[in-house]
Amino acid sequence: MGTTKSTSQRGMISPWVAVGLHDNAAKTISHNKVFYYIEKLTGYNQKTLQSTNRKRTLVDARKMFCLIMSKEAEKSSTAIGIYLRKDHSTVLHAIKTGMELLSYDKKFIKVYDELKELCLNPFSEYEKLCYIAR
Repeated sequence: MGTTKSTSQRGMISPWVAVGLHDNAAKTISHNKVFYYIEKLTGYNQKTLQSTNRKRTLVDARKMFCLIMSKEAEKSSTAIGIYLRKDHSTVLHAIKTGMELLSYDKKFIKVYDELKELCLNPFSEYEKLCYIAR
């Protein structure tokens, strides 16, 4: 007659998902969160990252965005390209050269590690701002 539905079938959310302590934490990284922290760390906002400017520091910030979105948020190069208004091949090149920079550029490594830590933190400043805005 009546079957018991699991928690996910009833539309309830797990308390671990609500606080961000679940296995799929990588999926919770939004492009807005990454844009927010890149602006905090480098001073470049979303509009500037989407521009055609080829200044080295700006290009490095774009590479960091592509790396975080690809490796941590598990987004495709096409999806990342849409966020940056770039072609998917440009994103693939940015990921490749960003990985190379991670092997030797100490400044790039420092900023990337800080960005990655901020983006993966489920109790970060960005989440607090999003919670207050609700």
